[in-house]
Amino acid sequence: MSNYYEEFNKEDSQNEKDKKNRNIILLSLAAVVLVISLLFYIFPTIRFSDQKITLFSPERLLLRIAGIKGYYSGRVLGNHVINTQYGEIKLKHFCIILCEHYATGWGAVLDVEMFETEQASHNLVIEDIEIPANVSITFDSSYTGQIISLSLDRHGKRQEGQEIIISGIPLNVHLIYTIPRPRQSYPADITLTSLRYRDGTEYSLILQDLTSIDIERFRGTLHIFKNEQWKLESSSFENPSIFVKHPGKNDFTRYRSIIFQPDWGEFIKGEVFAEVPDISEFRATHSTTMRLYLRQNPFFGAQIITELEENTKVQVIETRIIEYWTDGEPVLYVRVLCENGLTGWCRTDNKTSSYELGVLNTLIEL
Repeated sequence: MSNYYEEFNKEDSQNEKDKKNRNIILLSLAAVVLVISLLFYIFPTIRFSDQKITLFSPERLLLRIAGIKGYYSGRVLGNHVINTQYGEIKLKHFCIILCEHYATGWGAVLDVEMFETEQASHNLVIEDIEIPANVSITFDSSYTGQIISLSLDRHGKRQEGQEIIISGIPLNVHLIYTIPRPRQSYPADITLTSLRYRDGTEYSLILQDLTSIDIERFRGTLHIFKNEQWKLESSSFENPSIFVKHPGKNDFTRYRSIIFQPDWGEFIKGEVFAEVPDISEFRATHSTTMRLYLRQNPFFGAQIITELEENTKVQVIETRIIEYWTDGEPVLYVRVLCENGLTGWCRTDNKTSSYELGVLNTLIEL
């Protein structure tokens, strides 16, 4: 009988040992998985073209645990050189890079503070334009190393920009977009926004055909289409700031935008700003064929001034083709003056070719 109990106790003891060993193995495996997961989230690897850079980022793990979307900051491990389409960017050890935590449409961001503190440097040149030493750089979401935009604002000084030389002309620039954005606001190959003249300087910009642009009053955007043309566009639609004096003329003509040859070449054409006539000079030219929204600007979603009833008499002042629409088709807007003095923009349903024939689906000529 005693032998039976001894055998039973031995077997029970062995089972307990096996159970403890299994628990130790499972805990060890869990610990290994946990450590690997922590290392994966704390030491992420990002790509710039064929180059991989490892970061140290406890913040990434915390964002993952909290389920927060957005950017996380990581410190570069080691010294690196990123080769871009416009030159080299050098990163020092522990330089900070902002990266997207989830797919947000943007990629990595190198903040201007890194350049100001000499943690990063570059020798970027875009279309023969030397980029200032201190900039913020945004890379695309696939981390191919392609730069998609640069902000020239200094740390803590938003909307100030910096002066750069554009084909011999010094201008203050806020943002540079370096890739085309079809069907959006910036379709050009290179776009420089918030252009303005140097503070304290008064001069006119002279094109090669002696067309004079009053650059002191200009606020807007320069679109550069490679090997084709350049376009100046006013930042204010309702109060455009492009004043042009053509050769042989004494007065300035006010434009919303102008197109000219590259490098401040010959004037090609422009979109003239039409002044709203005085209400005392109102002369009805069209009548609405349906209820129409009168909007402040010729864009879908622009502020609605009022809704015009069917058969409302209006005076058409100007027209504008919006080329980059959600469905890829151009849309025509007309600017009108109403009998009660209100002025704004109405959308028409016709295509450009129809308008050239004088057909407006939402308005009928009187």
